[in-house]
Amino acid sequence: DEIEPQMDIRQDLAIRSSRLPVIMDDVERQFEITVNVEDFIDLRTVQEIADCIEGLATQSETKPSTLPAPDSPPQTDPMNVTDESTGNIRQEESIKRLVLEEVGLPPVATKPLTLVPDQTVAVLRMSPQSVLAADVSRHLESRFEARLLELDCLGKEKNGMYDLRTAQGAQNAAQILKEAHSLAGLVLVMEGGEPESVLSGAEDITAFMTGFFSCLKSLMGSKNKVFCLSLFKGFQDHTPEAVAGEGILGMFLGAAHEYASVLFRSVTIDDRTDFERALDRALDKENSLIQLIYHDQEAFSINASQVPLSPTSESGLEIGAGDVVVISGGAKGVTNRIVRTLAPFKPRIVLLGRTELDPDRAYGTLRDRRGSTGNTMPRLSNKKRPVVKGQEPEDGASNNQSELDIARSVSRLAAMGLKVSYYCCDVADPQKVTQTLSQVEKEFDRIDGIIHGAGIIKDGFMEFMTPEDFERVVAVKLQGAWNLYNAARDRGLRFFAALSSLVAIQGNVGQVNYCAANRSLSALLRSWATSQKGLVAKALMLPPIKGTGMADSPEVKELMKLKGLSSAFVHADDLAQLFCRELFLGPHQQSWVA
Repeated sequence: DEIEPQMDIRQDLAIRSSRLPVIMDDVERQFEITVNVEDFIDLRTVQEIADCIEGLATQSETKPSTLPAPDSPPQTDPMNVTDESTGNIRQEESIKRLVLEEVGLPPVATKPLTLVPDQTVAVLRMSPQSVLAADVSRHLESRFEARLLELDCLGKEKNGMYDLRTAQGAQNAAQILKEAHSLAGLVLVMEGGEPESVLSGAEDITAFMTGFFSCLKSLMGSKNKVFCLSLFKGFQDHTPEAVAGEGILGMFLGAAHEYASVLFRSVTIDDRTDFERALDRALDKENSLIQLIYHDQEAFSINASQVPLSPTSESGLEIGAGDVVVISGGAKGVTNRIVRTLAPFKPRIVLLGRTELDPDRAYGTLRDRRGSTGNTMPRLSNKKRPVVKGQEPEDGASNNQSELDIARSVSRLAAMGLKVSYYCCDVADPQKVTQTLSQVEKEFDRIDGIIHGAGIIKDGFMEFMTPEDFERVVAVKLQGAWNLYNAARDRGLRFFAALSSLVAIQGNVGQVNYCAANRSLSALLRSWATSQKGLVAKALMLPPIKGTGMADSPEVKELMKLKGLSSAFVHADDLAQLFCRELFLGPHQQSWVA
């Protein structure tokens, strides 16, 4: 009775974006209609939602009932995939080990995409001298009778006016796209062949991806949006451009769940593939695959296939007493469970986290709590902590609890016979990472392995996600890995394992930034696996985790239950065992494992 029609669902009712899929599911069951995320994404008030439901119900009454053909795939579920499309995977009770690999694609029937004449298609190119971009522009102009808007997204022209790596350049590009006449498509063309990489490292990759995110938001804000496509040619897997391309594919996988009516396509071609043929297949409405890879005119995509590990496999990696393993995000959550699983091998554990720890106060509180039921938490807040630039300050209660959790974890690990150290370190800060790992080497002589488990989430629909939200999530995952690797690679580093997520291959509603972060992280690990001799590099794409972690929240659990996917959760203890099994027994060439 207290809800008014003009109340804002976010500001007045505090309904978060992660809650909307649950509301949509309730609406579908209550009114027996089909609701897409795209139907709800721009709605702000209670009245707008009511009007939308009424309109959808009216459409449902006037449309004839249609049933899918026996061979047609079921509707997409955001938690299940078999490949880069938005297709489904059969849900099984047992835990499966999946390896991602390229598979050939059969020819498909064509249903060419069409545009209204005189609509605008924007082409983001590396430079005016790009031959591929010029050919693509001519092809799009001829095929769609479209207006062309060409922007140099790496600042090679007009004094870097549209350089997506800079905040001002990205803002300029996003603004001109917003002002474009009837914007229907956005195409990013990246062409190799330069003697050196145009993108210089993880910081450059993150900045470029963030700039492209702003452009993608402009397209999604157009009432005439139809398609978004990236076209990459001539880049090896180990190049920064290839890593950026995978991150952009991650964006597409996430955005496809929010904008079902838009075609998102990622196309990679070699010198022997005709780009027109590749684009024609990509821009085919009968094609449901988001990623297409071409080798010598043949089309491929990525498929997840079940490949069990043999318990008799020889260990390609050994960890023993005295080996030094650095773990980011390792004081809490699933990485803490992984440390426990490593306990029998007796390595020297170095935990990295953003929380500043006062050992005397934290361990003193633990001792007090064991001997008293009184509230001793205020003792943890006596020391004022500086706010790190670019890092959100934690409120007192939250920081106090984090500090206490770390102290408890370290104490329990020490009781298991492990030698454990904790360092306050934001892995997205390259200087801080270098200083910290230099200190680690000075104390322990070497660094044998890194497990990168740090990560943050800033979920929200694309419409409400800011470039800062996008950049921060990618920085912790991608730049964090890059910083750790650069600081440790000359200190005896033998293995680098990163905790990625299944959203990197399937996408998810409200997590465009997290999808891009984990996809680019996984690509970075693959690049090291193929280019760095003697280094074991693996990205493990985790399912929703039960018992701890980001997915262990009421909203996620309720959504999974409504979708009939409660069994998709894997308990943190089981996952830790699987992680160690993969690290020790998994073939080194299989760098992406789910």
